[in-house]
Amino acid sequence: ECPVARDEARRRRRDRGRGVGVDDLERDGPRERAHEVADGQQPRLRIGHLGAQCHLSGGRVHRDIGEQQPAALGKFGPVLLGLGSIRPGGGFRGDKFKTYGGECPAGLMLFPGDMYVSLKGATKDGEMIGSVARVPTSVPSGRLTQDTVKLELAEPLYSHFLYRLLLTPAYRNYCAGRAMGSAVVALSREDFLSYPLALPPVEVLR
Repeated sequence: ECPVARDEARRRRRDRGRGVGVDDLERDGPRERAHEVADGQQPRLRIGHLGAQCHLSGGRVHRDIGEQQPAALGKFGPVLLGLGSIRPGGGFRGDKFKTYGGECPAGLMLFPGDMYVSLKGATKDGEMIGSVARVPTSVPSGRLTQDTVKLELAEPLYSHFLYRLLLTPAYRNYCAGRAMGSAVVALSREDFLSYPLALPPVEVLR
């Protein structure tokens, strides 16, 4: 058994016993700092905020796609990665997407494995706010809409870890507590990128 993986598993069991979680990190704020895994040994957890691991691109389209080129909707082309392609709370929704045969700038294109998120929604309870999805291998290419943004990762190795993190109840509660608006609710980019996190050592992910 890998010593690093063993130490990480031991730390997780210990933290669960102490009730340590994302809420504890949030109280500490989005500072970048280090926390030793166990017994003063390396490697260390990297504690900070989401904005240190990614930035957001897209989502600044001024007009709805249906208004730009309505005849292109449903034509052969990339899948539209709008609100309908994301399950409330997170996950790709394979039965609710459309294709688009119109203009597709490179900055709005996504491919299998890429992550994207909704920072707004029309539901009053804000259930879609902060919901994340990942383009599946069954979708060759996708195009962002005015309702979604892509997560550009600084360290792709953490892709799966961050995706799972953004499905947790703690993250969902964070989004719900910062949603703004009435008929159309939204989560600011700043609030999204300020979400606190603790990255495990790279060795644990390998």
